[in-house]
Amino acid sequence: MAKLGSTARPTVIISVDDDGVWKLRTETTFKTHEIHFRLDEEFDETTPDGRKVRVRVYPVPPPQKKRPRFLNNFIKN
Repeated sequence: MAKLGSTARPTVIISVDDDGVWKLRTETTFKTHEIHFRLDEEFDETTPDGRKVRVRVYPVPPPQKKRPRFLNNFIKN
């Protein structure tokens, strides 16, 4: 059975409602797992393999692009 699970390709569906509650749903041929959470708040979860864990999902800022801006007195001709 472990070999079958390792070959399953999950479909992951992520959504957020108007109250800021996120839903993460993972679907495979064999099992569906769904969690609901708010960003930066701890919650208890039972993982698909049965472990009980406490989780906190942190928001990650988008990557910052760095664009140098040269001033006239720093440009060498």
